[in-house]
Amino acid sequence: MITGLVIKGYRCFEKFEISGLGRVTLLVGKNNSGKTCLLEAAELVASSGDDEYDMSRLWRPLSRRGEVFPESENGPKSGVEFELCHLFHGHQIKLGSALEVTAQRTDGRRSVKCEIVREETGAAPTTSSRKLDNGSESRLAAAAFVLRMTSKSPSGGGTISCQLTARGGLSSSSSIGYMGSVEDRERAQVVIITSTSLSIVEMQQYWSDVALNPEEELATHAVQILDPAIERIASVSSPGYRFLARGGMVLKRKLPEQRIPIGSMGEGIWRMLAIALSLVRARNGMLLVDDIDTGLHHTVMSDMWRMVFETARQLNVQVIATTQSSDCVRGLAEVCGQGGSGQVSLQRIEPGSAHAVSYTEKQIGVAAERNVEVR
Repeated sequence: MITGLVIKGYRCFEKFEISGLGRVTLLVGKNNSGKTCLLEAAELVASSGDDEYDMSRLWRPLSRRGEVFPESENGPKSGVEFELCHLFHGHQIKLGSALEVTAQRTDGRRSVKCEIVREETGAAPTTSSRKLDNGSESRLAAAAFVLRMTSKSPSGGGTISCQLTARGGLSSSSSIGYMGSVEDRERAQVVIITSTSLSIVEMQQYWSDVALNPEEELATHAVQILDPAIERIASVSSPGYRFLARGGMVLKRKLPEQRIPIGSMGEGIWRMLAIALSLVRARNGMLLVDDIDTGLHHTVMSDMWRMVFETARQLNVQVIATTQSSDCVRGLAEVCGQGGSGQVSLQRIEPGSAHAVSYTEKQIGVAAERNVEVR
């Protein structure tokens, strides 16, 4: 479990530190304060033991945000070309640009560092001024440049590298070699839910983990928080469903006794099911949720948090979520008052600040009771 993070040169953070993360941590703060960036930084460092021998842990957040170059003759022959510069502080990259995320974990320290370096060709490269398509002018060598990512953990570490495209981008089709210990290649399970929730493909994939298993009851209980009349959930297969935002999942209610598409039930049901399934998917790992209360009414906040906390504790999942809702904070405070066992934390991120403001369970409860603004 991650107890703290130090972030350098990543997106909006020139340097930022956060400590006191718990089994369940809620991030609050104004728009553009860096809540989502912090989730992505946690995803990057928590995924550093993945056996995906490529740069997918970098281009996944770029893909979610739509940070891609338009198609061009100078682009990659296949795949998508991601605008790598947006991962670096200031939205610009040049030779020597670097970002680093270090996580303090209960089992030791883990870090990931990404830097722009010159490709070693054996010849002395010349240097020239190069204008990148993102509008920044950088002093880059005429030889090829690569993105080098170095991971370190208590079990060892390794380095992977990828040659940048002509526009200083990262190609999704790049095949990257990996050097590291076998122990460090063990998959670290990290699941992230964006503010738009899971796609139908992800939902059906996650459902396959729980179908006809004990965890299926957990998923059903989660949606019953919003509608107690729901009896069963099922996934139905059809090629056309993958193109629909809410196709492929159906519910059975007590009345009327008929199969109802989950899309007919509103955003809250989809969101609650996504959270429950993702908790199971992240067993012994980490779940990151952006705007966790999206689509949920304030009257179900405490029940939602109770389900999240109890499931996270049962399945050994660390949950880090964001919100802008005071109702969401009050719901978390109620769970704290019912015996959170010191495993719940609230962290406020302020724009331009180098440190998060941490609230303990007791402080969360007092703030909620006295209507003290902590967002």
